[in-house]
Formats: sequence, structure tokens, C-alpha cells
Amino acid sequence: MSPTQRIWLWTAFSVTVTLIPMSVMTRLPGLGIPLPYWIFALLCSGVTSFFVAHKLIHQGERLRILHAELVVAHEKLGRIAMSDSLTQVLNRGAFLDHVKRRHAGGDGWLLLVDADHFKSINDRFGHEAGDDALQSIVGIMRQVVRTEDPIGRLGGEEFGIYLSGMTEQDAIMIAERIRQRIEQADLTDRLGNSIPLSVSIGVTRMDPMDKVRDSLRLADNAMYQAKHNGRNQVILSN
Repeated sequence: MSPTQRIWLWTAFSVTVTLIPMSVMTRLPGLGIPLPYWIFALLCSGVTSFFVAHKLIHQGERLRILHAELVVAHEKLGRIAMSDSLTQVLNRGAFLDHVKRRHAGGDGWLLLVDADHFKSINDRFGHEAGDDALQSIVGIMRQVVRTEDPIGRLGGEEFGIYLSGMTEQDAIMIAERIRQRIEQADLTDRLGNSIPLSVSIGVTRMDPMDKVRDSLRLADNAMYQAKHNGRNQVILSN
């Protein structure tokens, strides 16, 4: 029911409530009500109830709209608090919280993805190109993993991915697919200069008994082993 319909409904109700006792009174001996009083009663009840209902209903509608806007703003603020402002993936804290919750439900795989020679990209092509490189990496990761697989920026040029319900072969295949697509990415700076892009990826298995910080350390060690071996490769932790 629209606000206008509700206003008229409440006005009709008020007039009806006024008329009923007056009609009853006219049936009693010696209590007839002159016509001017009928008109006055109808006008007073109708006009008063109309304006009161109009005010209250529109205030209620305004409160409903404000509540809806507040809910949207609260949800947006929550997303901002959990997201990395540049890449729009989860920030470190939110990512680790997601991993803890998903990890408690069964085995999973933690991937640490680190951009190779990122400082050189910033120094040679500028920080804007560095930002573009990070956004490109995130875009590729999102294309490869499932929508339910959390991605987080752990700091600088390092990202984390948590994969659940997969075999070791599946996890390695996804890591390799990410690495290959990033290596093949056609990224250029504002002047059209090609920006070479690659990542080193460390992979470790997580079971429900493992602590997240220990798994992070294992994946981090595997990732640095990939760096030590020449970069642009995937290493599975021992």
C-alpha cells in the first residue's frame, strides 16, 4: 500500500470512528444532533486526521529510507574495512580470518604469490605502473580461482590465496595457471612500454590441526625458494 493510500485509509477510519458514536446518540430520545454539528465534526475529524496521518506516514517513510541507507553505508564501511584500497581484495587481517574459518572445515591449500622484481618495475616505469601491475595480477588470480576462494593482499606485492576441497595436483595446477597467465600478461605503461611481469608462488597444504601462522611460514619459505631458484616458478613446501 502506498503512503497516499494509507493516509486516506487513516482519514476514513477517523471519520468513521467519529460518526459511529454520533449516530448512536441520535437514536437516543432527546439527543438529536443538529446538522452544523455533524458538518463540524466531520470536518474536524477528517482534516485533523488527514494532516496528522500525512505527517506520521511520511516521517515513517523517511525513517525507512534512512534505515535502508544506513544499512547500505554500514555494509560499504564493512567492505572498506576488510578490503585493500588498491586491489579491492581482502586485506591481511580479513584474509587470515577467512582462512581460519575455511581451514576449520577441512583440508586446504595456501598459496603465497609474490611479484618478481617489483621494485625494479616501480623504479623503471613509475609507481603508477607498479599499481597497474598489482591490479593486473589480482585480475588474473580472480579469473583462475573460484569465486569462493579468498584472495588477500598480505603486504606490498605479496598476495595469498586459500583453496579448499582440492587435491595436491589441483592446487599445483591452479598455481601454475596463475603463474603462466601472469607471465603472458600484456601490460604496458602510459607510454606504451612493455612491462615484464612474473610471480613466484609458494604452496603448502593445510589440515585442520595446522596453525595458520605455521602454514604461512611454510608457504613463505617455499615462495622464497622459488625466488632463489630463479623466480617465475611454483614451489611446493616440504
